[in-house]
Amino acid sequence: LISQFFKAVKKTFPEAWDKKLRPHTSRLIHGAGIVAMGYVMEYLFNRDNARTFQEFRAGIAPLEERTAWTDKDGSWYFGDEIRNWNSIQNTPKDIQLLASYLLRCVKK
Repeated sequence: LISQFFKAVKKTFPEAWDKKLRPHTSRLIHGAGIVAMGYVMEYLFNRDNARTFQEFRAGIAPLEERTAWTDKDGSWYFGDEIRNWNSIQNTPKDIQLLASYLLRCVKK
């Protein structure tokens, strides 16, 4: 299940998942990104009964144009707050902010 989800993440965000990158160059492979995407995985599993690569890929598709995992992606637009791509930190507050945003995007 977990491997199927992260296989879909890798396919959806290949530049942000590149094995040459490190947490300081991609927030997707940063602690905050991994934990926040875990919330997305759980949501898709519960809402859609997602278990396969294809099901998870379809579920995270709405995130493609709404994320700022790397410097090439720009900024995060959290409603009334705009944050630089790399300002997301591995803190409970930032993880919750990111997870809530990602969940809102996949729920639309």
